[in-house]
Amino acid sequence: MPKFVTYFMRSDSGSTAIEYVVLVAVIAVSIISVGATVGTNINRPWSSVENATATGRSAVSITTVGPNPES
Repeated sequence: MPKFVTYFMRSDSGSTAIEYVVLVAVIAVSIISVGATVGTNINRPWSSVENATATGRSAVSITTVGPNPES
């Protein structure tokens, strides 16, 4: 086992493997952070819909533009 570790430390393949590990770690952290942000942004509108249906009110307020036909 010590011969393998010594060979791994002296050869260029060891540094290449470490570079790949660092690259994969950076990509994984990026994916996790983007996923958390997107998940929060997707959850926000659905929370208002959920709250509205739980209380029995409309989640969307409809406003009209122009003259009011009832007046």
